Amino acid sequence: MSADAALLRAEYFDGLSARPRPVTLRVGNGRLHIAGDGVAIELALEEVRWPERTEHGSRIAHLPDGSSLHSVNTAAWDRWAQAARLKESLVVRSQQSWRGVLVACVVLAAVAVAGFLWGLPLGAQAVLVAVPPSLDRQVGDIALQSIRSSWLKPTAVPPARQEQLRAAFRRAVDAAYPAGGKPAYVLHFHSGDIGPNAFALPGGHMVLTDELVRLLGDDDRAIVGVLAHELGHVRHRHGMRLMVQATLLGAATSVAFGDFSSIVAGVPALVGHMAYSRDFEREADDESIRVMLAAGIPPDVMVKLFERLPLANRDGSIDPPCPPGVQPPARGRDDEPASGAAGSGKPAVPRCREAGAASHGDDDEKSSLGIGFSSHPAHGERIRHFRAATR
Repeated sequence: MSADAALLRAEYFDGLSARPRPVTLRVGNGRLHIAGDGVAIELALEEVRWPERTEHGSRIAHLPDGSSLHSVNTAAWDRWAQAARLKESLVVRSQQSWRGVLVACVVLAAVAVAGFLWGLPLGAQAVLVAVPPSLDRQVGDIALQSIRSSWLKPTAVPPARQEQLRAAFRRAVDAAYPAGGKPAYVLHFHSGDIGPNAFALPGGHMVLTDELVRLLGDDDRAIVGVLAHELGHVRHRHGMRLMVQATLLGAATSVAFGDFSSIVAGVPALVGHMAYSRDFEREADDESIRVMLAAGIPPDVMVKLFERLPLANRDGSIDPPCPPGVQPPARGRDDEPASGAAGSGKPAVPRCREAGAASHGDDDEKSSLGIGFSSHPAHGERIRHFRAATR
C-alpha cells in the first residue's frame, strides 16, 4: 500500500464475505470518498468510527453499514489521516500526551482512594440492609463450630464464677437498654491456645477465654467493659460488614487485576480488612463506654486491661520482674521456660521478665482474634479514649 498527500490505498471488507477489495480513500469537503473494485461510497467523516493511533496493530475504520476499511501500513495511514486533518478522539489525544496520562493517573488514584475510604463502607452498609439477621446467626454458628474445633478447649472457669460474670454483664446491658432493644447475645466461656482474649461473631456469639478471666482476676468491672466492647461488634454487625466489605473489595480487585493472580488480588482485601477493623474497634469501644457509664462503671477500668495485655503470658499469668542481675529464662513452646523442667536434672529457673519488657514478646498481636488482634487501635490511643470518657 502507498499514500500521497491526499490519497490512501486500503482494503475494503463489505462485512458479508472475507474477500478484500482494493480501494482508494480520499477526504474532501468534510466527507470520506471510497472508490475501487465495484465500490463507490461517500460518507460524512462523523459517520466513520476511526481507529486509535496505536504503536502496534493495523488500522481498521468501521463504517455505519457494518463494512470496514483495513490498512496494515500504519505509518501510511497515520500520515494520510494527519494530512486529511482527521480529528482524533479525546482518549487518543490523552494517550499520546504525557500530561494527559499523568492527569488520568491522578484522577484514577483519587477515585480509587475515595472508593476505598468512603464508597466501600457505604456500599457495604447498603448491602447489609438487605441481609437478614438470620444469616448472621447461620454464619456465626458455622464460624463458632470451626473455631471450637481449631483453637478452643472446654473452660475451666467454675460454673459459679461464670454465672457471677454473666449476671454482672446482664445488669450492665439492662442499664444501657432500659427501653429494650438490646442486642441478642450468647456468652461462651472457653480455654484455648489464643491467650487472653475475647471476640464476637456474627449473630451474637461472644467468647471469653479463661486466660482473660485470669489476667483480670476479680475485677468484674473490667471484664464487663471487655464484654460490652464485644457487644458493640454484635450491635453494629461488624462481622457481617467485614464479610460484605471483603467481598466487594475482592470483586473490585478482581476486575482491576483480572486473572493476573488471586494472591495479588487478595492483598488489597487483606489491607482493607485491617483498616476497617480499626474503625470497627473504635465503634465497639464507644459502645463499651456507653454501657459502662449506664451501669455506673468508670470507663478507665479498661486501662488495667491495656496495661496488662503486653505483659501477659499465653496462660493469662504475668511474670514478676527479674531481680537485679538475673536474666529471664529462655522460652520454649507455650511460654514455658526451656530449661529447668521437672525431671531434667537441672535446677528450676524461676519465671521472670525484664523490667518494662513483655512476658513473651507478643505485644499487640497475641492472636488473630478479639482484643489481641493487631488491627485494633494502639493501646495508648485506647487508654486516652477511655480515660477521657471517665472525666
